[in-house]
Amino acid sequence: MKPLPNRLDPATLIFILIVAVFIALRLWRLTTYGLWFDETFSLHAARLSLPGLLNFTATDIVHPPLFYLLLKGWIQIGGDSVLWLKLFPLLTAVASIIPFVLLCRELRLKSSELNLSLFLFAVNAYLIYYAQELRMYSLLLCLTLFSLALFLRFISRGPLRFSYWLLVVNVLLVYTHYFGWFVVFAELLYVLFWRRHALRHFVVLVLVLGVCYVPWALLVAKVLGERKGLGENLNWLGRPGLAQVIWYYATLNGTFLLRRTTPIGLLLFSSPVIFWLYQRFRERLADALKLKFLLFVSLVPVVSALVASYVLPQSIWGERYLIVASVPYLMLVACAALRVPFRQLKPLLVILIVAWAGLSGYGNLASSKERINWYDLANTMIKSERGKSSVNVYAEAEFVASPVRFSLASLGEQKFTVIAGNDMFGRPVRDVLQAAFADSHFWLAYRPDARQTYKPHEVLRARGCRIENEFEVSARDQKIIYFPVDCP
Repeated sequence: MKPLPNRLDPATLIFILIVAVFIALRLWRLTTYGLWFDETFSLHAARLSLPGLLNFTATDIVHPPLFYLLLKGWIQIGGDSVLWLKLFPLLTAVASIIPFVLLCRELRLKSSELNLSLFLFAVNAYLIYYAQELRMYSLLLCLTLFSLALFLRFISRGPLRFSYWLLVVNVLLVYTHYFGWFVVFAELLYVLFWRRHALRHFVVLVLVLGVCYVPWALLVAKVLGERKGLGENLNWLGRPGLAQVIWYYATLNGTFLLRRTTPIGLLLFSSPVIFWLYQRFRERLADALKLKFLLFVSLVPVVSALVASYVLPQSIWGERYLIVASVPYLMLVACAALRVPFRQLKPLLVILIVAWAGLSGYGNLASSKERINWYDLANTMIKSERGKSSVNVYAEAEFVASPVRFSLASLGEQKFTVIAGNDMFGRPVRDVLQAAFADSHFWLAYRPDARQTYKPHEVLRARGCRIENEFEVSARDQKIIYFPVDCP
């Protein structure tokens, strides 16, 4: 038995440091913003009974039920405080380091390649954002990495030996999100192109996976038949073009608020991959597996979602869903950067990539514009209404009402009653105001829309109502306006 070393080697120390950074960045401002609508949707689903949860999720159609079932168990263990809720996606994100390391080992990455890949993974603002969101995306990524690692074992060490574990993980994967099927599709294509000796076994595995998915597919098919399509669930998703595809990879590179920086990032991160591809076609490389596999699983889910968005009646493109391709892409960039054939250029390129990723991640996290701070809104209402016994808050959309309701409740405030339309995205502000005019004092909260010709301020003042103060909370792509109203 070898004695334990007195000191850890530098590569291991760097790995431990990056893991610490990985965790710290995902803890930063974890509970600052409260929950937005999608997160309150998750909480609502998890609070239902088991039959109610399955029926509610099937009715929504958009996501399979595994995440909500796991969240239900998590709430039963520790309650539904914001911190406890947010720890669920965070711990899932931290757990993804395990399959990440396994995947690196299966690809036989060097320590430097593993550490650079992990650093890019750790500081990426896109991945940090979804590690803090009470949704299924960090679980989807974790299961994707497990699936890819087990898939490589499946094709390299004997199909029968690892087929059972791969089947279990893939069942969990596709029950977490429909985009899990794109991961399975990428694996199937990879076997078809480069590992045909395992094709028969993998096809059997996919067929068994399909059988396991039949109960959920039948339930969703029934709902689809009643609803006649997914339009009301996915009509906010536009059909993507080349610009959306490029922006997705630019997001993985890291973006800055400064104008015209995106092309620089694209050039910086793509150039080493181009060098690696050039080397691959010019000479036979011993590590061609790394290039082929990482390039393949970085592209196939994205291309599949792009094609499906045009073939299907409704677009399914969403950057958050493509998290399945994110880490393989970052691994591809890291491995390529450390293989640049020019000795003087390689260290400079690696330093620039590290600096770009680190500064972009920090800049996006330090910015307060990524998420709406619903607690700011709630605290403003609470401070303004001290001494009041009851106050109604009217919102034109459940999209606005749910986060407001949750934030007020989590701050222990019971005097407010939040009222919204029955539709998820609400009824017109006009209809909400008609209900509000029954009160002499109330709050109105709504999302301004440039296309909306109906101005609530004008209508309120025309009715003799007084608006003394107006407030807003905003994020990069949305804004909420809210204010107290006194009517005669």
